[in-house]
Amino acid sequence: MYAGFYTPAPENEVVELDRGRVFYSSTDQSGNFRVGELFAVEQSTGIVTISSDFFDLAGLSELRLGGIRVGGTGAVVREFSTDPLFTADSNNIVPTQRAIAAYLASRLSVGGSEIAVGSFIAGTILVGPDRIGNVANLRIIVPVRAEFDGAGTGTTGLMLAQTMFYKSFN
Repeated sequence: MYAGFYTPAPENEVVELDRGRVFYSSTDQSGNFRVGELFAVEQSTGIVTISSDFFDLAGLSELRLGGIRVGGTGAVVREFSTDPLFTADSNNIVPTQRAIAAYLASRLSVGGSEIAVGSFIAGTILVGPDRIGNVANLRIIVPVRAEFDGAGTGTTGLMLAQTMFYKSFN
């Protein structure tokens, strides 16, 4: 029993027989609003339910929502953003494809896969702006002759090998 009188059964509000259609709207004692089986608003939570079985959204050019919850994550998407800087830093904003591309382009160097970085680690080898080292404290073996060009002079791998040898005493 609900409120001492009856048990609510909204599915029994309207009975359609022999292809007859009944168009109606209703509000229950809790303020919940329904338009047939197509649309419902739960007053206490503000949750809006739209039945996709009865709607054809083709040609819809704009739909404004306060937020939409998709899946069971609990995250509510409130807007899509074209901001390439991601300044809002929000769990409720989804960036557009162009915003993501602009963000990545601003972080990566021009020229495809080339990335401008101050230093990087490849395996155990550390390559920095002023040194080459090994993060696992292992020897670095350069098995081939290396040519370094800079300031109009050629430098061979011998100089690199000597530098690595002298640094091993530190």
